[in-house]
Amino acid sequence: MECALCQNKICLRGIECDKFYGINSKTENIKHYLGSDSDTRILNTSSKIPKNISRIEEVSTYIDFMGIKVVGIGFCKGLQKEGEILHNYLTGKGVECHSVICGHASIDNEDLNLRKKNKDAFEVSCNPYGQATIMNNLKTELNIALGFCIGHDILFSKYSESPVTTLVVKDRVNKHCPTIGFMSKEK
Repeated sequence: MECALCQNKICLRGIECDKFYGINSKTENIKHYLGSDSDTRILNTSSKIPKNISRIEEVSTYIDFMGIKVVGIGFCKGLQKEGEILHNYLTGKGVECHSVICGHASIDNEDLNLRKKNKDAFEVSCNPYGQATIMNNLKTELNIALGFCIGHDILFSKYSESPVTTLVVKDRVNKHCPTIGFMSKEK
């Protein structure tokens, strides 16, 4: 499939693309959503959120509309201040928040056979499995990924028992906004 390269986008006009026949049909998708109360509820809630608000306001509104009471924030040590701000923001909205830093459990890169810059110094390894496990034990209803590196975000999502939404992705070059970098090269 090459939807990104398609110039027609007939699917956005209510016409099913024949390239999906036998793979994933309109009928299959409708049947899935109508057969899953939780997925239908998520779609319904998402459709009610205003489109002219910031991402953090979207997340907060989603939490409110879904009636979510317990939220987890997995964050990178490089976005510690942002983790604190998000934690306080959501707590101020009446949400029970749990936040876990990536260096949780104080694992040295050497313990995992990972490359170290200075073999004689402690270099904390990120621990997305540990972050997700803590969230699972705390029974969070939604987890927020805040500033994870590639791979760490994948593992956090993989091991989280609750749905995960990403608020910020790690992109040191483009101030954590990856579209800036590649979009400017296209022009």
